Amino acid sequence: MVVGNQIVGTAALQLTPDPTYKNIQNGQWKQPNEPYATIHRVAISSRCRGQGLSSILFSNLITVGQLQKRSNFRFDTHEKNQRMQKIVKKFGFIRRGEINVVDNNDPKRVAFELNLHRNYKIHKVTNTFMKGLLK
Repeated sequence: MVVGNQIVGTAALQLTPDPTYKNIQNGQWKQPNEPYATIHRVAISSRCRGQGLSSILFSNLITVGQLQKRSNFRFDTHEKNQRMQKIVKKFGFIRRGEINVVDNNDPKRVAFELNLHRNYKIHKVTNTFMKGLLK
């Protein structure tokens, strides 16, 4: 994410299945066999805190996922990362359980899922970057 001429945020949208999400504990995925996109590595510069950039970033990631024919999204974070959990819940993500990632110090993560209506079509975007993807 760029504001002005400065990089202020980053994230990854993975469109292929994430092996980490295959085994979920203390819950289950609502759509376990449907294609999904995974949102990883979300970070916003501390200089920009409080400007709503994380919401813009998540909105853009979900839009790109939808344009790539994904209606299911997954995300994980640390149990103590309440800020990130608040953001994903705002977008309708639901806590589904816990997963384990490759991390020798703290492998446990809280797993979230967002299931959008499968037939929803994006017809209009106001973001210049997104307009190029709508073709």
